[in-house]
Amino acid sequence: MSFSNELLMQRKKNGMSQTELARRIGVTQSTVSDYESGRDVPSDNAFRMTRVLESDRLLAAYCFEYKTSFFNVPVLNKVDDHKIVGMSVLIEEAAELISNIEKLRKMVLNKRDRREFTEQEWQMIMKHEEQIVDVLPAIQMHLIEMSEVFGLDLRELEHRLVLKMNLKGYYKKV
Repeated sequence: MSFSNELLMQRKKNGMSQTELARRIGVTQSTVSDYESGRDVPSDNAFRMTRVLESDRLLAAYCFEYKTSFFNVPVLNKVDDHKIVGMSVLIEEAAELISNIEKLRKMVLNKRDRREFTEQEWQMIMKHEEQIVDVLPAIQMHLIEMSEVFGLDLRELEHRLVLKMNLKGYYKKV
C-alpha cells in the first residue's frame, strides 16, 4: 500500500481530521491533504506522523516507498554475478525465515505484550526478527534481476498483488 493511502487510512482510524493532524505535526491542513494525495513527504514530517498516529504500518509504508531503513535495496556481494546465485540466496534466506518464524511463534504464544518477556527473551526475539528481515533484500534483488534479465513487469506484479490482497479481504476500505 502506498504511503498516501496508508496515511489516510491511519488518520481516519485514529478519528483525526486533517486539521488536527496538521496542528500536531506543525504543518497546514493543505499540506496534510497534499500528502494524502501523493505529494512527497519530508522524512521529518513522515516520522512525526507515524508517532502521532502511533502507526508502524505507516512507518513501514514510508520506509518502503522512499527506500529508507531496512527496505533499501543493497547491492549484495556475489548476488549480482548470476541470476541463479541470487535465487540460491533467496532460497537460503527463505529457509531461515521459516525457521525463525516458527521459533518466534513459540515464544509469543499466549503473550499479550512486551512486558511479559524477560530482557533475555526480548533479545532472542530481536535476533529472530533480524533473521526474518534478512529475506527482504534477497526478495528485492530477485525481483530486480527478473525485471532486468527477463522483463518481469514489476508494476503488473504489484497490480496482481493488490488484486489478490483485495480478494482475500486483507485491505481495509478507507
